Amino acid sequence: MALSVVWFVLVLTSLAFTNGQNNGTNSTEEMLTVRLTVFDEINKPYSRMGSYVTEIQHGMNAYDVMVKIEQENPGEFSFLSTEFPGLGHYITAINGLSENIDERLFWGFYIFNRFSDVGVSSYYPKDGDHIIWKYMTYLSVNVTVINTLDNHRELGTYKLDYVNRGTSLYQVMVKLEETTDQEFNFVTSTYARLGHYVEAIDNIWADVEDKLFWGISNNDEFLDVGVDSFFPEHGDHIKFEYMAYHSDDDVTGDDTDNSSANIMGYNSIIYLAIMLLAFL
Repeated sequence: MALSVVWFVLVLTSLAFTNGQNNGTNSTEEMLTVRLTVFDEINKPYSRMGSYVTEIQHGMNAYDVMVKIEQENPGEFSFLSTEFPGLGHYITAINGLSENIDERLFWGFYIFNRFSDVGVSSYYPKDGDHIIWKYMTYLSVNVTVINTLDNHRELGTYKLDYVNRGTSLYQVMVKLEETTDQEFNFVTSTYARLGHYVEAIDNIWADVEDKLFWGISNNDEFLDVGVDSFFPEHGDHIKFEYMAYHSDDDVTGDDTDNSSANIMGYNSIIYLAIMLLAFL
């Protein structure tokens, strides 16, 4: 009986060791090819500082990729990071360029051309992935919503920080809706070659029959492009103003109120096109 127990234990040990060897073999065979590219968008826009290709094992995260590339390219690629317990590593410098909070400079982490929604410790590359680091600046954008037809009542004022340069106004609106838990909310329609048309903000709707629409301005100048084609700069003040459109024939006497004048802006131009189609 004792011998059979010993034999049984030896068999289990042998199986465990064998399975461990097999698992190790499988993990080493499953190699992934990953590219990492570094851009300096501040000093040399669109200039590539370096591009590197490496092979990694399945299960390695993006931080592990950077460590491996640094080991494989001494003197060519280097980086610094700070580790936060429970959150992972935060990259503070690459190839000698460091973040600067006062000057709003940081390293943006992209997968292909899309800004990553997780950090380097939480992203696990797939075969063929292209990791991109961009030295860039972030923007602060101010947004105000006004109902000019209700004594210019201010419906909300917001400040959105950490906006990446190159973010469209439409993307700013989406991010603002998310960060305010829909305190700021909007509805758009999409028209071919025209992009998004703002139909409603804070549940106040444009109305073709009543000639009501949302005018959009930046720093008190109405936009001549749509929300998809306007890219805010740091400190810009975007205003969404609910107003009535009047033609020249409608404006009489001393009517100089912007809310009832024939102010033109891109959103109002789309509105006019919609109104024209409605009456065809």
